[in-house]
Amino acid sequence: MENYQNQQNNTRKILIIFFGALLVVCFCLFAFKVGSVITVINVKETTHSFWQKVAAVLPVSDYKKDPKRIDLLILGIRGEEDENGGLLSDMIMLASYKKDTGQLALISIPRDLYVDIPGLGKKEKINYAYAYGETKEYGGGGLKLSKKLVSSIVGFNIDYAISVDFKAFQEIVDILGGVTIYRDKPFIEDMQWQGEGSEVSPFWYKKQITDEATGETKEIWALHIPAGKSVLDGNAALYYVRSRFTTSDFDRTKRQQEVLLALKEKGLSLGVLTNPFKVIKIMDSLKRNLKTDIPPEKMFSLVDFARTADISSVKKFGFDTTVEGLLYESKTGGGSYILLPVGDTFDKIQETCRNIFK
Repeated sequence: MENYQNQQNNTRKILIIFFGALLVVCFCLFAFKVGSVITVINVKETTHSFWQKVAAVLPVSDYKKDPKRIDLLILGIRGEEDENGGLLSDMIMLASYKKDTGQLALISIPRDLYVDIPGLGKKEKINYAYAYGETKEYGGGGLKLSKKLVSSIVGFNIDYAISVDFKAFQEIVDILGGVTIYRDKPFIEDMQWQGEGSEVSPFWYKKQITDEATGETKEIWALHIPAGKSVLDGNAALYYVRSRFTTSDFDRTKRQQEVLLALKEKGLSLGVLTNPFKVIKIMDSLKRNLKTDIPPEKMFSLVDFARTADISSVKKFGFDTTVEGLLYESKTGGGSYILLPVGDTFDKIQETCRNIFK
């Protein structure tokens, strides 16, 4: 009997040692995975002469920002493989976090805002800054130039910036099992994506339309998000935040804020953070499709800030052409639609961004 108990105890010890060793190996592999991702996505500072010229044109603001406030610029791009302006920024959003209160603010900047882009020698829509920066320093220049330019518009230095392409967005939504949104009324986009759609998604359907010029009837795709609660897959979520033909670019920025908050809640939930398989899949996607200047030693603290941010009272603001939106519509000499700041200065915009938590 004593020998049997000794054998049992020895077996337990061996199992404890085995699983302990396995846990250590898994942790080391996970840490290596995280380290390899951070190494790839991190944009390094350089002394390229172009950035010295940019600094001269866009000097550092002397405005003293609240040291308890962290500002992150989020850029959404189509991706290099997209031949139709793949490096243009379809989403330009400033996420601000106040450490002492846990408050979160989202400020959307429309892509049609007409600005001076350093080095270009002329004005252009702000969404072109990323693409132009990449021509000056491939693999990070777009992020740097966009960050410096937006900093000059909002009136203070932005702490960090990230750029993520649509492929990563769609992959991550699917990895998370979709994102949940709530709509007061249905959303239909039947103008922008007529040649695209999905046979397997419940959010796409085909409809018949008649060409007014020829009288011919053709079949097109339409995106339909019903009223109430919907769990969007990656495909539907991507088209939902990109659609603007049946609504407007300003409405699109509101939907981008909505989905970003839903993604934050799902991605930083306990069920995801404690699932190593999902975390590794997400990191693999980010490794391929994201760039950032967040220092490696700051990343985990920022993730924790994002996890604990209070979204029950999140402040959401988008510059537009309403009385409070501080922008007005205009056209270039060539007839292109553009947006300009009221008063033709960014003073009011800067005041709004600086005082977003007041």
